[in-house]
Parts: sequence; C-alpha cells; structure tokens
Amino acid sequence: MKTLTHNADYIKEYNRKLILKLLVNDSLSRADLARKTGLTRATISVIADELLSKKLVYELPSIAIGKGRSPIPLVLDENAYYAIGVYLSRNGCSVSIVNIKGYALRVYVIDAVEVADVQKTLSLVVTYIRKILEEYHDQIDKILGVGLSCPGPIDIRSGRISTPPDFKAWHNREPARFIENETGLKTYIENNAYSLAKFEKCYGNARHIDDFLLLLIDTGVGSGIIFKGKLYAGSHGFSGEIGHTSINFAGKKCACGHSGCLEMYASIPNLLQAYGMPATNWSNVVLQARAGNKKANEILKTETDYLSHGIVNAVNFLNVEAVVLDGDILDAFDLIKIPLENDVNNTIIAKQYERIQIIPASGRENHHVAAAANILFDRFFTMGINGIKPTL
Repeated sequence: MKTLTHNADYIKEYNRKLILKLLVNDSLSRADLARKTGLTRATISVIADELLSKKLVYELPSIAIGKGRSPIPLVLDENAYYAIGVYLSRNGCSVSIVNIKGYALRVYVIDAVEVADVQKTLSLVVTYIRKILEEYHDQIDKILGVGLSCPGPIDIRSGRISTPPDFKAWHNREPARFIENETGLKTYIENNAYSLAKFEKCYGNARHIDDFLLLLIDTGVGSGIIFKGKLYAGSHGFSGEIGHTSINFAGKKCACGHSGCLEMYASIPNLLQAYGMPATNWSNVVLQARAGNKKANEILKTETDYLSHGIVNAVNFLNVEAVVLDGDILDAFDLIKIPLENDVNNTIIAKQYERIQIIPASGRENHHVAAAANILFDRFFTMGINGIKPTL
C-alpha cells in the first residue's frame, strides 16, 4: 500500500512539473495542456486549480474563438521559483539570481584577473550570493539552490573540475562543495557548454529541436550534445569534447595531449594568434570585416573553414538536426552563417537526405549565467529533486 501511495504521489508531482515546464515559454489553455501531455481534461483541471491556489500560475483573460466556451490561457508566474547561477570562465565570472523563465535579474561580475586567484574568486562568489539572499530574504523559500557552470571536463560524480586547458589554477578543485558549505544552498556543477545546450533546449532558439550540437567558441571550443531532447553527458560527464577532436593529425600539440585539436585552430585566441594578433582584437576584426577589409574577411574565412571541418566530423558521427553557435563567435554570426552552412551541407555524408541548420544561441541578455542557474531548474523539472523543493 505504501508503494502504491508513493507511486501515486510521484506521478502527481511529475504531472505538475510537466505542466509548469510547458508553461515556461508559452501561455496555454487547459485544452492545450491536455493535448500536449495526453492527460485527461479532468486531471489537467485539478492540477491547474492546485497551481492557481499556490499562485504558481495565473489566468489571462479568455480568448474568443468562434462559438462555444472561450479558452482561458494559463501563465507561469515568472517569480514562482528562482535559482542562483554562477558562470565561471577564463574570461571572468558572473553571479546572478534567475527566475524560472530563465531571465537574469541581478548580475554581479568578477573580472578575468581575479578569476586567476581561486580563493579570491570563490570568496567573492559567496559574498555576492549572500547579497542576493539578503535582497530576496522574503522569498528565500523560492530559491532552489545554486547552479555553477565552468570549463570542462568535470567529473560529475565527484564535482571536481578536471584538467581544462588554460585553466590550471582550477584543476582538481571542488568549487560547488565550497559554495554549498559557505551558503547552505544545494549547489550543482556542470560544464559550461552542457549548461548552455540545456538552456537552449529549454528557453532558446533550439527549444523545438530534439537533436542538436552546441558549440561554445571563445577562449576554447566547448560543446554540448542534445540527443532526443536530453543532454548526453556520458558516464563521467566527459562526452562531446568536439574541441578535442583532431582536424590535423600532424598539427599543433594541444594541452590535452592530442595533436591538431579543433580548439588549437578555431578558438578565438588561437585563430588571432596565427595572424599575429592578440585575442582582444576580435571585435575589431569583425568590425573591419563588416567594412570590407580584406585581411579581416580572410580571418573569418579561415575560421569558417576550421569550424566546417569540425562540424562535419561531428555531424557525420552524431547525425544531429542543427548546430547552435555560442560565445564570442556570435559577434560574426551573420557573416559566417551562410558560408558555414553551405560548406557543412556540401560535405556531410548525408547531404542528399538532409540539411543541417546553423543557428545562433539565445540573444537573451546574460544568458550564460542564466544557463548556470538552469542547472537547478532542469533538475527541478525532471524530478531530480535531491535537496531541492521536493513538492509543489
């Protein structure tokens, strides 16, 4: 009897969260929710009434559509729950409180120089989290916890940052444990590219695509794979390291130990270094390319060639529908999209049967730190609720 009760409670909770997740991006009527979930209208009405009573959703005015009863759209209250995001990269660190609709509300920034000092960075992160908790003290029970994203690889079993290239100070550190001990908030850690891929699936331009590859191109080349609507992370969380697949077996030696890695050519610093420029010149290169500068356009053409080789390798292996680009590369997205898309689709093994889309990541402001917070929302919606609000 206890097992049956437990299963019934689990199913009820699962259905509540399923409905909340459907309302993240859209207002939907009870009839819409019944169609999308396969649940009966009666079940939807019961759950909707419960969510309304808890002020997690609210109703919009009814919409008149022909004869009969007009549907009443339900909307998720954007302040129903929050999570704190910490986005750590080689370029700096951001800390923010993010609402359940994926919008960063308050952002604190730690610069790249400070990030080189691990203890100073962690102390500042904790200070900013405490400021957020003080500001939101009257809504503390709505804060699910902290999501921390950082360069990978990360051992998801231990929460330890492994050995990401050019991030030596953070090797073998366990920042999530430190943050959790200092703040008392449940804290989960994830690879930057993984968190961004999941954010795109939930809130971004790829939310209607079930199989795609996200490439995070800035100081490195990170990647996250969404397969059948879910992140593919592998047994230890090291999957999808496209940046460390070779495009030149006799090429440059990478810090990972491999030769000719895509990251050694297509990351922004390595690309510009090959042309004798510092990485800080990237925005100027893009500006000059827009103005028709020949050398600047040559640099973008070189980047397109590198990315094309890496993407073709990945697409031939993964057979995804789309590739989402994120990071500093977005500055030049409109300049490289068409040539990159053409190169990839003229080369992939399945060119006779499908066409791969190259699309930009969400243009939402501060979406990187919002993606870090989404580590918590993703767990919340998918019932991975250890230490997170167990029930609605």
